[in-house]
Amino acid sequence: MLDHLWELFWSVGLMAFVGSIIEIRNWTRFVSFLVGPLARFGRLPDLAGAAMLTALFSDKAASSLLSTAYGDGHLSRRSMRIGGMCNSYFAFLSHSLRVLYPVVAVCGWAGTIYFALQFSTGFLFILLLLYWHRRSVGTGELENSPTETPHIPVSDKSSWPEVIKQSAWRTSRIMWRMLIVTVPLYLGVTYLQKHGAFEVIEKWMPSGRHDFLNAQVVAIAVAQLGGLVSAATIAADYQQHQGLGTLQVLLAFLLGSLFGNPVRTLRRNLPSAMGIYPPKDGFVIVVTMQVARAAICAVLIALVWLLLLAGFR
Repeated sequence: MLDHLWELFWSVGLMAFVGSIIEIRNWTRFVSFLVGPLARFGRLPDLAGAAMLTALFSDKAASSLLSTAYGDGHLSRRSMRIGGMCNSYFAFLSHSLRVLYPVVAVCGWAGTIYFALQFSTGFLFILLLLYWHRRSVGTGELENSPTETPHIPVSDKSSWPEVIKQSAWRTSRIMWRMLIVTVPLYLGVTYLQKHGAFEVIEKWMPSGRHDFLNAQVVAIAVAQLGGLVSAATIAADYQQHQGLGTLQVLLAFLLGSLFGNPVRTLRRNLPSAMGIYPPKDGFVIVVTMQVARAAICAVLIALVWLLLLAGFR
């Protein structure tokens, strides 16, 4: 437990430091063009677009980029929140790509459809967020070119020692916030988990009520609490030896995602976000994305359920 906490602590510090350097040196203009169309569609500053790209490599660095920009007055709170939610999607995309290949390899169409649904519905939600931001900003602000890269003063005399000093100061503010918010929250959640507070999630899941919602489907869903690759391994065995259908495996993956994501979010994403962003904003960003993912997942489960009731497997 302490090893994981220490890893979380130093990795946030490192990525916050890197993110601060990127902002102070104004390197965002060299990468923001890759996600510029999305930023322009949502009338977000280019800096928020650059954070989206950064999230593909490090969610912590992307979040630190937005947080420090907001703290220095270069980004509005609304833009920071929308940007943080977009970062969450791109970080999810990056993380998912790491496990996509083994899952698709062992589960075939079930894994392919699962990831296709996760990526496409998540992207549609991000587009809706950006569209809402575009409408809420209004034409007047568009005429003021809100999507241009905000001016972040970096004089020619800003030597690397000075940049390092500024980055260290900004990072120290984030690390202090982590120390007083993240560490207690992480320890509290870990304590609850070790004492069985989250086992109710596993016990709540129904089993044996229908031929397509059987013990094997529930077992895969529960196994996903330990990771998608582990669940996929079990699913592949059930497909091969017990005739479990593609839609049944997909249903299991969606159930596992619905019940497993809140646990992982509460233990990892929420403490990290509340340490990097102002606590209230970090809470809003994480909870909004989690509620959206749960709602999307519930709709997908209902659709798969209807297909199974119609006789598809």
